[in-house]
Amino acid sequence: MKEERLLRALAQVDETYIQEAAPPAKPKVPWKKWAVLAACLCLAIALPVMSLTGRTMGSCPADIPCWEYGLTASAGGEGVYFCYEDGMYYHAPGLDSPVRLADFRGYFQETEDGILCVNEETGDVYAAEGAALTRLGSLPPEDSTGRLRLISAREGKLYWCQEESPDGQSTVVTYETDCTGGGTRRLFSTPYHGFQTTSMTQHIRGESIYFMARGGILQRYDLDSQEVVTVYNHFWSQLAEPYKWYFFPDFVLCQVIQYEENGDGTHSVTGYPFYILPYDGSAARFLTDITGFVTPVLWEGKLYYTDRPDPEKDRTIVPVSCDPATGEITALGEKALEADDLAVCAGGLYYVNEDTLYYYHFASGHTDQILPP
Repeated sequence: MKEERLLRALAQVDETYIQEAAPPAKPKVPWKKWAVLAACLCLAIALPVMSLTGRTMGSCPADIPCWEYGLTASAGGEGVYFCYEDGMYYHAPGLDSPVRLADFRGYFQETEDGILCVNEETGDVYAAEGAALTRLGSLPPEDSTGRLRLISAREGKLYWCQEESPDGQSTVVTYETDCTGGGTRRLFSTPYHGFQTTSMTQHIRGESIYFMARGGILQRYDLDSQEVVTVYNHFWSQLAEPYKWYFFPDFVLCQVIQYEENGDGTHSVTGYPFYILPYDGSAARFLTDITGFVTPVLWEGKLYYTDRPDPEKDRTIVPVSCDPATGEITALGEKALEADDLAVCAGGLYYVNEDTLYYYHFASGHTDQILPP
C-alpha cells in the first residue's frame, strides 16, 4: 500500500506510526473484510506525504516518484504548483512548459490566506502568486522530533504545529512565530491520536484555528481569547466514526467509516460517506456515499475528486464533481484515469499517474502530457 510504503521511506518515522496509519479498528470484524477495508482506505487517503510531514523528508528517495509531494492549485485557479526533482514549479494551461520557481526542494501549502511554499532544508516560507515566490519568514529549526507542519501565514506571523513527546505521550503543539523578530509562542496542544493526517491537520479561518481532537471531536482555538471551543462532539456513534477531515472556506468535509451490526457480535463496513459540517456548529449534513480516492479539492463552488467504479478489479478511476449544496454528482466526461493526486483549475484537471503529470480538459476530453516532456 502506498501510504505504508511512503512512511517506511521516511527514515525518521517510527515504526509505531506505520502500524497506526490505518483506519480505527472495530472489535470482532472478520479479518478478510477488514483487510479489504484497510486496502481501500489506504488508497482513499493517499494524501501527499510531503504536505503533511513538513521538512522531515529530505531529498526525494530514489524508489519513490517525486510526485508524492502533491499538486496544489493556485489561489486564483489559473494553474498548479508542485515539487519535481530539482526544484519548485508552476504550470498553467497555455504555457509551453512548467516554470521553475526555485532550485530548492519543499512543499506547497494551501491556506485561507493564499498558497505558501516551504523550503524543507532551511524552513524559509514564501508566498506563491502566479509564477513568483516572495519570502515571508522562516520556521524555527527542527528539534529532536523533526515532525513539523506549516498551518498558515498572516500579518507577519507564521502558524505551525509539530508533534512532541515530553513525557512519552505524543501531543501536537501549535505555535505562532513573529517574523519581525518577536519570537515564538506556544498556543495550545492536543493529544496525538494515532493518524498523522488528521492529528497534524489544522486550518485557520477568521480568528480561529480548527483541528480534530481525539475521539473525532472538532474543536477550534480562538486567537483572541486564547480558549479552546468545541464545535462538534455529538455527531458520531458506535456505527459511524470520523476518519478524515478536509477544511474548506465555508465548511468542513468529514469522511466517515460506517458500520452495521451483523447480529452475531461482529460489524461490517457498509461505506465511507462524506458529511458537511458547517463552521457554526449547526447540524452535520450527509453529502454523498461516493468518497473519492484522492484528496477532494474545491473549485468554483464544487468539490472535485475521483470515484472508482470497481475497486476490486483495477485502479481505474473516473473524475467527478459534487455540488456541496445538493450532493449532485456529475461525471466529467467518459475518460477514465489512474490518478495518485489531482488539482482542478482553468477548466480542467491536473492529475498524476505514477511519474507523469497530465492535464485533462473538461470541455474537449483531450489530455496533455505536461511532464516528463
